[in-house]
Amino acid sequence: MSTVIKPSELLRRALRWISERRRLDSTANIARLIDEAGRQFNLSPQDQETLWYLLKEENKTTGGEASR
Repeated sequence: MSTVIKPSELLRRALRWISERRRLDSTANIARLIDEAGRQFNLSPQDQETLWYLLKEENKTTGGEASR
């Protein structure tokens, strides 16, 4: 039996995964993490762009710098 996971849940899981990787290594390359999360969570290019936008906005509020 297979379980279908909603795309929005996959996006949330990917964001949590990226956040955890960045917590462990604050110098981790965000573009690489997004690319890896895209493969791991089977995200569409649009989902990956959404992750980029969310992480960019997070950096604005935390004072970090996201570069692609």
